[in-house]
Amino acid sequence: MLIATFNATTGWHGKKIERIGKRLFIEGIGAIAPLNVFEYEASGQIDWVSEGVRALVGGMANQRQEQADRSEWDQSLNSSHAMRIIIALGLIAVLIGLFINFWG
Repeated sequence: MLIATFNATTGWHGKKIERIGKRLFIEGIGAIAPLNVFEYEASGQIDWVSEGVRALVGGMANQRQEQADRSEWDQSLNSSHAMRIIIALGLIAVLIGLFINFWG
């Protein structure tokens, strides 16, 4: 599905950005992240096929950003969970040491 075409303001004039499956590709170059397509738009280097297609790519970019945010959140939860386990094990070791000192 054709997404956009590079215009005359760039050396890639005439190259197409297409959606194949769930990914975007620049003709003859390779894959591109949806958010990066908007960087080309901000530079005035692409012409969208339609506003509907632009909205589709915007939705893809938002979905990817939400997945990245969720992944970052999951990693943060995992590391804080690991930290709680380490602290708990440290406290247990201290308590065992006190018990041995007191009763031993």
